Amino acid sequence: MPALKARGGAGPGFGALDPATRISPRAAPRMIGLGLVKASPDAASLTHADPDDTDGNAISGRSDMVWSPEYETTVPGRFEARANTQTPHRQAGDALSADIGIASPLRFGPADDGYDAARRGVEMPGQSVDLVTFHCHNHAVPRRADVDDLAVLRGKGLFSQAGCTA
Repeated sequence: MPALKARGGAGPGFGALDPATRISPRAAPRMIGLGLVKASPDAASLTHADPDDTDGNAISGRSDMVWSPEYETTVPGRFEARANTQTPHRQAGDALSADIGIASPLRFGPADDGYDAARRGVEMPGQSVDLVTFHCHNHAVPRRADVDDLAVLRGKGLFSQAGCTA
């Protein structure tokens, strides 16, 4: 698919946006470090579920159980912004589709409907999705910066004091 180019090389390719157009920035979910999440057993997220705050620490939550086409059963969702995806591979397919509109064998694009898939076809083959998954699964989380800085240490203390580590 050829890239769309704006006339003159700058600005929108089809003219200026209408002044009433509303836009907002969007930060896609981070995909690095998925291997660390995948390495922890599903049972770990179930063990820490506390929907009724029975331990009284003012933190409650439950695991979202989602259908897994790969495993053909329900499993704890642990990926994507709301932990509603079951594997890094599925998250990669969802990210390609929802965040940048690339159709793959896992998802056919933003609308994810059969008509759109038939019209556009698959833009990224399964092997390429596998490579994206491999990268996200194995790309290391960045090391913490300035670990000895007093402001960083104060922030770390406040983070713990507020109970965020729980």
